[in-house]
Amino acid sequence: MIITVVFSTHNGAGTLPAMLAKFRELTMPPGTELQIVAVDNNSSDATGDILRTASADLPLTAIRHGERGKNRALNAALPLARGELVIFTDDDVLPDPNWLVALQRAAAENPGFDIFGGHIIPHWPSPPPRWITEQTPLGITYALTASHLPAGEIFPGLIWGPNMMVRRSVFDAGLRFNEAIGPSSGQYIMGSETEFNLRAHRNGHRCYFAPDAKVQHIIRPGQMSKQWVVQRAYRFGRNAWNQYVSGAEKFNGPTLLGMPRWRFRSYLDHACRALLLRLRNRADDAFAHDWEKSFLRGYFAQWWQTRRSQPLPTATAK
Repeated sequence: MIITVVFSTHNGAGTLPAMLAKFRELTMPPGTELQIVAVDNNSSDATGDILRTASADLPLTAIRHGERGKNRALNAALPLARGELVIFTDDDVLPDPNWLVALQRAAAENPGFDIFGGHIIPHWPSPPPRWITEQTPLGITYALTASHLPAGEIFPGLIWGPNMMVRRSVFDAGLRFNEAIGPSSGQYIMGSETEFNLRAHRNGHRCYFAPDAKVQHIIRPGQMSKQWVVQRAYRFGRNAWNQYVSGAEKFNGPTLLGMPRWRFRSYLDHACRALLLRLRNRADDAFAHDWEKSFLRGYFAQWWQTRRSQPLPTATAK
Protein backbone atom coordinates (compact mmCIF):
# COMPACT_ATOMS: atom_id res chain seq x y z
CA MET A 1 0.00 0.00 0.00
CA ILE A 2 1.09 3.55 -0.77
CA ILE A 3 0.13 6.40 1.57
CA THR A 4 0.30 9.87 0.06
CA VAL A 5 0.68 13.02 2.17
CA VAL A 6 -0.32 16.24 0.39
CA PHE A 7 0.14 19.80 1.58
CA SER A 8 0.18 23.29 0.10
CA THR A 9 2.49 26.02 1.37
CA HIS A 10 2.66 29.75 0.72
CA ASN A 11 5.73 31.43 2.23
CA GLY A 12 6.09 28.61 4.73
CA ALA A 13 9.83 28.98 5.36
CA GLY A 14 9.22 29.82 9.01
CA THR A 15 7.58 26.50 9.88
CA LEU A 16 8.54 24.03 7.15
CA PRO A 17 11.96 23.03 8.58
CA ALA A 18 10.42 21.94 11.89
CA MET A 19 7.58 20.16 10.11
CA LEU A 20 9.85 18.29 7.69
CA ALA A 21 12.13 17.28 10.57
CA LYS A 22 9.12 15.57 12.16
CA PHE A 23 8.34 13.87 8.85
CA ARG A 24 11.76 12.22 9.04
CA GLU A 25 10.77 10.69 12.40
CA LEU A 26 7.49 9.14 11.20
CA THR A 27 6.94 5.44 11.76
CA MET A 28 5.64 3.71 8.64
CA PRO A 29 2.91 1.08 8.89
CA PRO A 30 4.23 -2.36 7.92
CA GLY A 31 4.08 -3.03 4.19
CA THR A 32 3.48 0.60 3.20
CA GLU A 33 5.36 3.15 1.13
CA LEU A 34 5.21 6.90 1.75
CA GLN A 35 4.77 9.51 -0.96
CA ILE A 36 4.79 13.25 -0.13
CA VAL A 37 3.48 15.81 -2.61
CA ALA A 38 4.22 19.42 -1.60
CA VAL A 39 2.82 22.35 -3.56
CA ASP A 40 4.70 25.65 -3.43
CA ASN A 41 1.72 27.99 -3.85
CA ASN A 42 3.46 31.02 -5.38
CA SER A 43 5.87 31.60 -2.48
CA SER A 44 8.28 34.52 -2.49
CA ASP A 45 10.52 33.31 0.38
CA ALA A 46 12.85 30.31 0.70
CA THR A 47 10.00 27.76 0.57
CA GLY A 48 11.06 26.33 -2.79
CA ASP A 49 14.67 25.84 -1.67
CA ILE A 50 13.55 24.16 1.56
CA LEU A 51 11.35 21.70 -0.33
CA ARG A 52 14.06 20.89 -2.88
CA THR A 53 16.57 20.23 -0.09
CA ALA A 54 14.09 17.99 1.75
CA SER A 55 13.53 15.88 -1.36
CA ALA A 56 17.09 14.57 -0.99
CA ASP A 57 16.20 12.46 2.07
CA LEU A 58 12.39 12.35 2.01
CA PRO A 59 10.14 10.74 -0.64
CA LEU A 60 8.97 14.25 -1.50
CA THR A 61 7.90 15.63 -4.85
CA ALA A 62 7.64 19.43 -4.94
CA ILE A 63 5.65 21.27 -7.58
CA ARG A 64 4.96 24.97 -7.97
CA HIS A 65 1.48 26.35 -8.55
CA GLY A 66 1.52 30.00 -9.51
CA GLU A 67 -2.12 30.89 -8.82
CA ARG A 68 -2.78 31.67 -5.15
CA GLY A 69 -5.31 29.53 -3.35
CA LYS A 70 -4.84 26.46 -1.17
CA ASN A 71 -7.65 24.51 -2.82
CA ARG A 72 -6.29 25.23 -6.30
CA ALA A 73 -2.92 23.91 -5.14
CA LEU A 74 -4.42 20.75 -3.60
CA ASN A 75 -6.40 19.99 -6.73
CA ALA A 76 -3.23 20.43 -8.78
CA ALA A 77 -1.47 17.87 -6.56
CA LEU A 78 -4.14 15.18 -6.76
CA PRO A 79 -3.12 13.79 -10.20
CA LEU A 80 0.31 13.03 -8.70
CA ALA A 81 -1.07 11.16 -5.67
CA ARG A 82 -0.50 7.43 -6.02
CA GLY A 83 -1.72 6.34 -2.60
CA GLU A 84 -4.88 4.43 -1.78
CA LEU A 85 -5.03 6.74 1.24
CA VAL A 86 -4.43 10.47 0.71
CA ILE A 87 -3.58 12.46 3.85
CA PHE A 88 -3.92 16.24 3.85
CA THR A 89 -2.13 18.53 6.23
CA ASP A 90 -0.77 22.08 6.42
CA ASP A 91 2.72 23.54 6.37
CA ASP A 92 2.63 24.37 10.09
CA VAL A 93 2.03 21.01 11.79
CA LEU A 94 4.23 18.71 13.84
CA PRO A 95 2.95 15.15 13.40
CA ASP A 96 3.23 12.55 16.12
CA PRO A 97 5.65 9.74 15.14
CA ASN A 98 2.72 7.29 15.14
CA TRP A 99 0.51 9.53 12.94
CA LEU A 100 0.57 7.42 9.78
CA VAL A 101 0.23 4.16 11.70
CA ALA A 102 -2.88 5.42 13.50
CA LEU A 103 -4.56 6.71 10.33
CA GLN A 104 -3.78 3.56 8.32
CA ARG A 105 -5.12 1.38 11.15
CA ALA A 106 -8.32 3.44 11.33
CA ALA A 107 -8.86 2.97 7.59
CA ALA A 108 -8.16 -0.77 7.72
CA GLU A 109 -10.47 -1.37 10.69
CA ASN A 110 -13.32 0.80 9.37
CA PRO A 111 -13.90 -0.05 5.71
CA GLY A 112 -17.33 1.60 5.74
CA PHE A 113 -15.77 5.05 6.19
CA ASP A 114 -13.99 7.14 3.57
CA ILE A 115 -12.87 10.33 5.37
CA PHE A 116 -10.81 10.30 8.57
CA GLY A 117 -9.61 12.91 11.03
CA GLY A 118 -7.51 12.97 14.16
CA HIS A 119 -6.59 15.21 17.06
CA ILE A 120 -5.09 18.66 16.42
CA ILE A 121 -3.26 20.01 19.46
CA PRO A 122 -1.86 23.55 19.87
CA HIS A 123 1.85 24.27 19.84
CA TRP A 124 1.86 27.72 21.45
CA PRO A 125 4.89 30.04 21.13
CA SER A 126 4.13 31.29 24.66
CA PRO A 127 1.34 30.72 27.20
CA PRO A 128 -1.86 32.14 25.66
CA PRO A 129 -3.65 34.99 27.45
CA ARG A 130 -7.03 34.50 29.11
CA TRP A 131 -8.95 36.23 26.31
CA ILE A 132 -7.77 33.44 23.99
CA THR A 133 -8.32 30.47 26.28
CA GLU A 134 -11.66 31.66 27.69
CA GLN A 135 -13.19 34.03 25.12
CA THR A 136 -12.10 32.65 21.74
CA PRO A 137 -13.57 29.58 19.95
CA LEU A 138 -10.31 27.63 19.67
CA GLY A 139 -11.60 25.08 17.17
CA ILE A 140 -12.74 27.64 14.63
CA THR A 141 -9.83 29.99 15.22
CA TYR A 142 -6.89 27.59 15.35
CA ALA A 143 -8.38 24.33 13.98
CA LEU A 144 -7.93 22.59 17.35
CA THR A 145 -10.00 19.54 18.15
CA ALA A 146 -11.80 19.03 21.44
CA SER A 147 -9.78 16.76 23.72
CA HIS A 148 -12.75 14.55 24.60
CA LEU A 149 -13.67 13.39 21.08
CA PRO A 150 -13.91 9.58 21.04
CA ALA A 151 -13.13 7.14 18.26
CA GLY A 152 -16.04 6.60 15.91
CA GLU A 153 -18.28 8.28 13.39
CA ILE A 154 -18.13 12.06 13.48
CA PHE A 155 -19.95 15.02 11.96
CA PRO A 156 -18.17 15.92 8.68
CA GLY A 157 -17.64 19.52 9.76
CA LEU A 158 -15.38 18.43 12.63
CA ILE A 159 -12.58 17.05 10.45
CA TRP A 160 -10.14 19.84 9.55
CA GLY A 161 -7.27 20.51 7.19
CA PRO A 162 -4.24 19.99 9.44
CA ASN A 163 -5.20 16.34 10.00
CA MET A 164 -7.46 14.77 7.39
CA MET A 165 -7.31 11.58 5.32
CA VAL A 166 -9.46 10.62 2.33
CA ARG A 167 -9.65 7.34 0.46
CA ARG A 168 -8.51 7.75 -3.12
CA SER A 169 -11.81 6.29 -4.31
CA VAL A 170 -13.54 9.53 -3.25
CA PHE A 171 -11.42 11.50 -5.73
CA ASP A 172 -11.73 8.78 -8.36
CA ALA A 173 -15.49 9.40 -8.13
CA GLY A 174 -14.85 12.99 -9.24
CA LEU A 175 -14.90 15.06 -6.03
CA ARG A 176 -12.46 17.96 -5.82
CA PHE A 177 -11.88 20.89 -3.45
CA ASN A 178 -13.94 24.01 -4.08
CA GLU A 179 -11.50 26.56 -5.53
CA ALA A 180 -13.80 29.51 -4.76
CA ILE A 181 -13.10 29.24 -1.04
CA GLY A 182 -10.23 28.46 1.31
CA PRO A 183 -6.94 30.18 2.17
CA SER A 184 -5.88 32.69 -0.46
CA SER A 185 -5.03 36.37 -0.60
CA GLY A 186 -7.32 38.91 1.04
CA GLN A 187 -10.37 38.16 3.18
CA TYR A 188 -10.95 34.69 1.79
CA ILE A 189 -13.83 32.44 2.81
CA MET A 190 -12.84 29.90 5.47
CA GLY A 191 -14.04 26.33 5.70
CA SER A 192 -12.67 24.61 2.60
CA GLU A 193 -12.27 21.18 4.19
CA THR A 194 -15.63 21.53 5.95
CA GLU A 195 -17.33 22.31 2.64
CA PHE A 196 -15.61 19.35 0.95
CA ASN A 197 -16.51 16.94 3.75
CA LEU A 198 -20.15 18.04 3.88
CA ARG A 199 -20.43 17.67 0.11
CA ALA A 200 -18.79 14.23 0.24
CA HIS A 201 -21.10 13.21 3.09
CA ARG A 202 -24.14 14.14 1.01
CA ASN A 203 -22.76 11.76 -1.62
CA GLY A 204 -22.70 8.91 0.90
CA HIS A 205 -19.12 9.10 2.21
CA ARG A 206 -19.00 8.66 5.99
CA CYS A 207 -16.49 10.31 8.34
CA TYR A 208 -14.53 8.69 11.18
CA PHE A 209 -12.46 10.20 14.01
CA ALA A 210 -9.23 8.46 15.06
CA PRO A 211 -8.04 10.07 18.33
CA ASP A 212 -4.65 8.31 18.24
CA ALA A 213 -3.74 10.14 15.01
CA LYS A 214 -2.28 13.35 16.44
CA VAL A 215 -0.59 16.45 15.12
CA GLN A 216 0.44 19.69 16.80
CA HIS A 217 -0.60 22.90 15.06
CA ILE A 218 2.09 25.58 15.27
CA ILE A 219 0.54 28.84 16.47
CA ARG A 220 2.69 31.80 15.46
CA PRO A 221 3.05 34.93 17.64
CA GLY A 222 1.12 37.06 15.15
CA GLN A 223 -1.80 34.64 15.36
CA MET A 224 -2.24 35.51 19.04
CA SER A 225 -3.25 39.11 18.38
CA LYS A 226 -6.85 40.26 18.71
CA GLN A 227 -6.77 41.72 15.21
CA TRP A 228 -5.78 38.37 13.66
CA VAL A 229 -8.43 36.47 15.63
CA VAL A 230 -11.30 38.79 14.68
CA GLN A 231 -10.24 38.51 11.02
CA ARG A 232 -10.64 34.73 11.36
CA ALA A 233 -14.12 35.30 12.79
CA TYR A 234 -15.02 37.45 9.77
CA ARG A 235 -13.84 34.76 7.34
CA PHE A 236 -15.72 32.11 9.25
CA GLY A 237 -18.86 34.24 9.04
CA ARG A 238 -18.59 34.32 5.25
CA ASN A 239 -18.40 30.53 5.22
CA ALA A 240 -21.35 30.22 7.62
CA TRP A 241 -23.60 32.18 5.25
CA ASN A 242 -22.63 29.86 2.39
CA GLN A 243 -23.51 26.87 4.58
CA TYR A 244 -26.89 28.43 5.32
CA VAL A 245 -27.60 29.01 1.63
CA SER A 246 -26.58 25.44 0.79
CA GLY A 247 -28.98 24.06 3.38
CA ALA A 248 -26.25 22.65 5.64
CA GLU A 249 -27.49 24.99 8.39
CA LYS A 250 -31.23 25.52 8.84
CA PHE A 251 -33.08 27.95 11.08
CA ASN A 252 -36.73 28.28 11.85
CA GLY A 253 -38.17 31.77 11.92
CA PRO A 254 -38.81 34.91 9.91
CA THR A 255 -36.29 36.34 7.46
CA LEU A 256 -35.57 39.76 5.95
CA LEU A 257 -34.38 39.60 2.32
CA GLY A 258 -33.31 36.02 3.03
CA MET A 259 -31.42 36.81 6.22
CA PRO A 260 -32.75 35.30 9.47
CA ARG A 261 -33.99 38.34 11.38
CA TRP A 262 -32.63 37.08 14.69
CA ARG A 263 -29.12 37.57 13.31
CA PHE A 264 -29.64 41.36 13.30
CA ARG A 265 -30.85 41.25 16.89
CA SER A 266 -27.85 39.13 17.80
CA TYR A 267 -25.43 41.70 16.36
CA LEU A 268 -27.00 44.52 18.35
CA ASP A 269 -26.97 42.42 21.51
CA HIS A 270 -23.24 41.61 21.18
CA ALA A 271 -22.40 45.23 20.37
CA CYS A 272 -24.19 46.46 23.50
CA ARG A 273 -22.63 43.81 25.73
CA ALA A 274 -19.13 44.58 24.45
CA LEU A 275 -19.63 48.28 25.09
CA LEU A 276 -20.90 47.75 28.64
CA LEU A 277 -18.00 45.48 29.52
CA ARG A 278 -15.48 48.01 28.23
CA LEU A 279 -17.12 50.75 30.26
CA ARG A 280 -16.47 48.51 33.27
CA ASN A 281 -12.78 48.08 32.27
CA ARG A 282 -13.31 44.43 31.32
CA ALA A 283 -11.87 44.46 27.82
CA ASP A 284 -10.83 40.79 27.89
CA ASP A 285 -14.36 39.73 28.81
CA ALA A 286 -15.69 41.90 25.97
CA PHE A 287 -13.64 40.02 23.41
CA ALA A 288 -16.11 37.13 23.11
CA HIS A 289 -18.67 39.68 21.90
CA ASP A 290 -16.10 41.28 19.57
CA TRP A 291 -15.59 37.84 18.03
CA GLU A 292 -19.33 37.37 17.49
CA LYS A 293 -19.64 40.84 15.97
CA SER A 294 -16.85 40.12 13.49
CA PHE A 295 -18.40 36.75 12.66
CA LEU A 296 -21.73 38.43 11.94
CA ARG A 297 -20.09 41.13 9.83
CA GLY A 298 -18.64 38.38 7.65
CA TYR A 299 -22.02 36.65 7.58
CA PHE A 300 -23.76 39.87 6.49
CA ALA A 301 -21.04 40.69 3.92
CA GLN A 302 -21.38 37.32 2.21
CA TRP A 303 -25.18 37.60 2.30
CA TRP A 304 -25.06 41.00 0.63
CA GLN A 305 -22.56 39.79 -1.97
CA THR A 306 -24.53 36.70 -2.98
CA ARG A 307 -28.19 37.58 -2.45
CA ARG A 308 -28.64 38.80 -6.03
CA SER A 309 -26.95 35.81 -7.64
CA GLN A 310 -28.37 32.93 -5.56
CA PRO A 311 -31.93 31.93 -4.67
CA LEU A 312 -32.89 33.28 -1.28
CA PRO A 313 -33.15 30.54 1.36
CA THR A 314 -36.46 29.99 3.05
CA ALA A 315 -36.83 29.50 6.79
CA THR A 316 -36.93 25.77 7.37
CA ALA A 317 -37.34 23.83 10.59
CA LYS A 318 -34.44 21.66 11.68
